[in-house]
Amino acid sequence: MTLDKEIFPAATDSRFIRAVGIPAIGFSPMNRTPILLHDHNEYLNERVFLNGVSVFSQIGQRDSGNINFQALPPIL
Repeated sequence: MTLDKEIFPAATDSRFIRAVGIPAIGFSPMNRTPILLHDHNEYLNERVFLNGVSVFSQIGQRDSGNINFQALPPIL
Protein backbone atom coordinates (compact mmCIF):
# COMPACT_ATOMS: atom_id res chain seq x y z
CA MET A 1 0.00 0.00 0.00
CA THR A 2 1.22 3.49 -0.77
CA LEU A 3 0.65 6.13 1.89
CA ASP A 4 0.24 9.83 1.21
CA LYS A 5 1.27 12.08 4.07
CA GLU A 6 -0.32 15.49 3.97
CA ILE A 7 -0.79 18.37 6.36
CA PHE A 8 -4.35 19.44 7.10
CA PRO A 9 -4.04 22.05 9.88
CA ALA A 10 -7.73 22.06 10.80
CA ALA A 11 -8.61 18.47 9.98
CA THR A 12 -8.23 16.85 13.41
CA ASP A 13 -8.78 17.64 17.06
CA SER A 14 -5.15 16.80 17.83
CA ARG A 15 -4.43 20.48 18.45
CA PHE A 16 -6.54 20.31 21.63
CA ILE A 17 -4.60 17.31 22.89
CA ARG A 18 -1.28 18.98 22.10
CA ALA A 19 -2.48 22.14 23.91
CA VAL A 20 -2.50 20.22 27.21
CA GLY A 21 1.01 18.91 26.60
CA ILE A 22 0.33 15.49 25.08
CA PRO A 23 2.14 14.84 21.77
CA ALA A 24 -0.43 13.90 19.14
CA ILE A 25 -0.91 13.54 15.41
CA GLY A 26 -4.11 13.15 13.44
CA PHE A 27 -4.83 9.94 11.60
CA SER A 28 -7.65 9.22 9.18
CA PRO A 29 -7.85 5.81 7.48
CA MET A 30 -9.50 7.08 4.30
CA ASN A 31 -7.88 5.07 1.53
CA ARG A 32 -9.12 5.25 -2.06
CA THR A 33 -10.91 8.52 -1.27
CA PRO A 34 -10.55 11.88 -3.00
CA ILE A 35 -9.45 14.69 -0.68
CA LEU A 36 -12.68 16.60 -0.12
CA LEU A 37 -12.25 17.77 3.48
CA HIS A 38 -14.80 20.50 4.22
CA ASP A 39 -15.87 20.60 0.58
CA HIS A 40 -19.53 20.96 -0.40
CA ASN A 41 -19.72 17.35 -1.57
CA GLU A 42 -17.53 15.75 1.10
CA TYR A 43 -18.27 12.04 1.39
CA LEU A 44 -16.83 8.64 2.29
CA ASN A 45 -17.68 5.39 0.62
CA GLU A 46 -19.50 3.07 3.05
CA ARG A 47 -16.77 0.42 2.80
CA VAL A 48 -14.05 2.99 3.52
CA PHE A 49 -16.00 4.26 6.55
CA LEU A 50 -16.58 0.77 7.97
CA ASN A 51 -12.92 -0.13 7.41
CA GLY A 52 -11.95 3.04 9.34
CA VAL A 53 -14.20 1.98 12.22
CA SER A 54 -12.43 -1.40 12.24
CA VAL A 55 -8.98 0.24 12.16
CA PHE A 56 -9.77 2.54 15.09
CA SER A 57 -11.35 -0.34 17.02
CA GLN A 58 -8.22 -2.45 16.60
CA ILE A 59 -5.98 0.43 17.68
CA GLY A 60 -8.16 1.05 20.73
CA GLN A 61 -8.16 -2.59 21.75
CA ARG A 62 -4.40 -2.87 21.27
CA ASP A 63 -3.45 0.34 23.05
CA SER A 64 -6.09 0.72 25.77
CA GLY A 65 -4.02 -1.29 28.24
CA ASN A 66 -1.02 1.01 27.73
CA ILE A 67 -2.71 4.26 28.80
CA ASN A 68 -2.07 5.66 32.27
CA PHE A 69 -5.37 7.49 32.76
CA GLN A 70 -4.22 8.91 36.11
CA ALA A 71 -1.42 10.81 34.34
CA LEU A 72 -3.75 12.51 31.87
CA PRO A 73 -4.69 16.15 32.56
CA PRO A 74 -8.27 16.79 33.65
CA ILE A 75 -10.84 17.42 30.94
CA LEU A 76 -12.12 20.97 31.14
